[in-house]
Amino acid sequence: MGARERGEGGQGGDSRAAAPLSEATLAILDAVDAVPHGRAVSYSEIARVAGVAPRQVGHVLARFGHEVPWHRVVMASGKPARHLATEQLARLREEGVPLVADGSGVDLGAARPS
Repeated sequence: MGARERGEGGQGGDSRAAAPLSEATLAILDAVDAVPHGRAVSYSEIARVAGVAPRQVGHVLARFGHEVPWHRVVMASGKPARHLATEQLARLREEGVPLVADGSGVDLGAARPS
């Protein structure tokens, strides 16, 4: 059983006692984990599924994103996270996620799961 299934948080390799994850955090991580390979969604779409605000999705992914395919979540405009744009776009390209013509973001109309 992995850390998420046990409801434990914390960064990988962190020796401090891990606190249980909140239901909202688990809902966010589960929603992101459900985005299929080769697809992408917006923070607001994850927020709607998880019943939280889009900013909360960003905060959870900043802390626990290493546990899920974080790169499949972009801004409503299709733009990647500013501070991770190069890595995020590279991962999306590698998966074959549809991008806009100039490659600067995701074509969400084509990239959403069906």
